[in-house]
Amino acid sequence: MKKIHNFIVKNKRVIFIFFFALLIYEFIAFTNNNDDPIAHYCFSHAITLGLLPYKDFNIITPPLYALYSSLGLFIFDNYFTFIIEQAFLVSLLFYFLFKLFDKKAWLILLGMIIFKFYAFLPTYNFFCFLWIVILYYLEQKQQTNDYLIGLIASLALLSKQTVGLFLIIPLLLIPLPNQKRILKRLIGLLIPCFIFGIYLLLTKTFSSFINLCFLGLFDFNNKNSNTHGFFFILTIITLLGTLFVILKHPKDKHNWYLLFSFLFCFPLFDINHYSLFFTSFIILLMPYLNIKNINYISKLALLIIFLFCILWFGCINSLQATFFTKFNHFNLMYNLKSDYKHDQKVNKFLDSYTSKNRIILSNYAMFYDIINDNKITYYDALLYGNLGYNGTNNIINSLKSKHNLYILVDFNTYKDSSKETQYNKEVITYVIDHYKQVDEKYNFKVYYKE
Repeated sequence: MKKIHNFIVKNKRVIFIFFFALLIYEFIAFTNNNDDPIAHYCFSHAITLGLLPYKDFNIITPPLYALYSSLGLFIFDNYFTFIIEQAFLVSLLFYFLFKLFDKKAWLILLGMIIFKFYAFLPTYNFFCFLWIVILYYLEQKQQTNDYLIGLIASLALLSKQTVGLFLIIPLLLIPLPNQKRILKRLIGLLIPCFIFGIYLLLTKTFSSFINLCFLGLFDFNNKNSNTHGFFFILTIITLLGTLFVILKHPKDKHNWYLLFSFLFCFPLFDINHYSLFFTSFIILLMPYLNIKNINYISKLALLIIFLFCILWFGCINSLQATFFTKFNHFNLMYNLKSDYKHDQKVNKFLDSYTSKNRIILSNYAMFYDIINDNKITYYDALLYGNLGYNGTNNIINSLKSKHNLYILVDFNTYKDSSKETQYNKEVITYVIDHYKQVDEKYNFKVYYKE
């Protein structure tokens, strides 16, 4: 008991962060959970069923985050397990931040909640960001531990390849001109990548991985690019600020890792992705902020965090919230009561087609499939850039090859005109134009292909 007590006392701030993050995911920022977080949970759920990434379902990054998240699901397959695992990642992040900045780390926590808690969003972006911060820490505290630094860079690469590839630049430049250290870092980097390559070959998914994670990105950039608007401007300003700090302190080469956090924003430039870059910028500033009365400032930051959370909780719950008690795998998930009632009615209608050969075309197809214990497929993540090279035509051709098929189309998804939507409406348009409508209820229309 004494050892447990000593552990709790020694790590009380990190333990606080764990429960704080858990409360955010469950009760405060739960309205953020409806899109990407549910999709990432569903990917992890699919792995527990023995489904293979790239073969049975489509993801556009290496599967490290999905593999990590699936570990707890083998014990208890529930969305609540997924957010517990994510809360652990947040506490791990702050374990290193407290080591670096002590009480100033509370200011980073304050920065993470400013943009509606989106910096906490449980996705592969946060997973990759965690490894970037660990690299930032290691380059200061364990700079000669080159094998470990290379390994962590590899984990970042296997979390999100479009960011991880650029981290190789500071990884190899920082130890110059010491070639032995560069070699050690390369070994640490390449061993996990080699193991992943073997996995792809054994599962016969290497070509699908290249198609989805690299070739498909051309479609992703062309269809989803948003190089205008408020968060595009904020990204440019923050990038300029980052470059200014790095150039002002050229000897602090570990800052180079934080620079590449701006790639989280590209090409979407929205609140979700910008919030991580903003957090990275705050971390960058911390060593150069001369805060005299840090005890007072850190307590003030905690007070603001507390008040912001109470205010946000009150505003959201004024709309009435409840647990999704009747939905498999989501029965411990907290959400708006209006959404719950709507999903109950819609799911009852969709469930009437479960025994038939059917697919759902909707932003929430994964959710509806998972609560009915149906396996997810490529049709569940029908987003631009998520389907590989020439993905739209490939999906349409796959529909042409099917027979006696009921296609349930979510017209809320189809009519969504927001700039943030990434859904591939061309496929829905093809279905509407070529197949016969046989049913309609709520926001869904059903089409039949003979």
